[in-house]
Amino acid sequence: MKARRSRVASAVLAFVVACAAPLIAQDVALKYLWKKGETLRYRMTQESNVNMTGVPGMGEMTVTTLIGQTLKMTAEDVAADGTATVKTTFEAVKVSMGTPMGNFTYDSAAPAAQSDPMIAEIAKAMGALVGESVTIVTTPNGGVTKVSGMTQIGEKLTKAMPQAGAAGMSGLDSLMSDEAMTSQFKQGFSLLPNGPVKTGASWKSEITIANPLAPMTAATSYTLKAVEAAGGAQMARIAVATVLKPAGPPKPNAALPMNMQVGDGTGEGEMLFDVRLGRLQKSVIRSTQPMTMSMQGPDGSALSMQMLTKSTVTMELIEK
Repeated sequence: MKARRSRVASAVLAFVVACAAPLIAQDVALKYLWKKGETLRYRMTQESNVNMTGVPGMGEMTVTTLIGQTLKMTAEDVAADGTATVKTTFEAVKVSMGTPMGNFTYDSAAPAAQSDPMIAEIAKAMGALVGESVTIVTTPNGGVTKVSGMTQIGEKLTKAMPQAGAAGMSGLDSLMSDEAMTSQFKQGFSLLPNGPVKTGASWKSEITIANPLAPMTAATSYTLKAVEAAGGAQMARIAVATVLKPAGPPKPNAALPMNMQVGDGTGEGEMLFDVRLGRLQKSVIRSTQPMTMSMQGPDGSALSMQMLTKSTVTMELIEK
């Protein structure tokens, strides 16, 4: 009887090993598999913590921001090579900011009246974003070749907040443009290898980020750490490491005349990709970057302010 149980246990163990082996040894094809008419919803969240020193009369200060967007993505067309044209609609927006001077929060799901006129305009503009759509063209490896419609939305929102625009504080022309949205989606939908790969394989990508202060280049290395079977899904776990470098001189700002020097930054994180369904399940990327701003003070003295920005960008598939 014991011998029989031992043979049964050995058979079960062999079966488990045989089932697990393909996930380890076989090449895995990682590519986005959009289907025409398919709709997915993602939540994209960017949290940042900016530590500043050298601000006159303020000592050390911290500014925190959170920008969250719920995106409805519908594949309107899929070409024979898998290139998809995806209509992306902003279904909800949440913005919050914490500063030594006070806090501000806007949630399109529960908008509240704002006593500060400037904040009220910003809230109004964010609310106007809800329901607007852009069109994205993306390849099977996650490359975003085109984004259209965001520049027109940015122009519309700028008109909705003339006081902020006059003060040079809105930044919508740089943040809400086709160029900026292209780099945002390139970061959210990380690039996949062009062919099948084994566990432990690495591949690289390089993109330009449309930063409102200075253009940046992100050189990223991806490594397939594991392919795991869970709940009937085959999930690829991919490690991400990024080096951020300035891609050009800082952009001038008439409202804030100063010299800026953006230092090299680093980033790391992980993405989970559903191999069988061909879709991003979740990605979390954390980055750190220093910057120095110098300008002439009211009394003619030289001022130098140091900033260290720590950001976390999360892209996550959510229930319909």
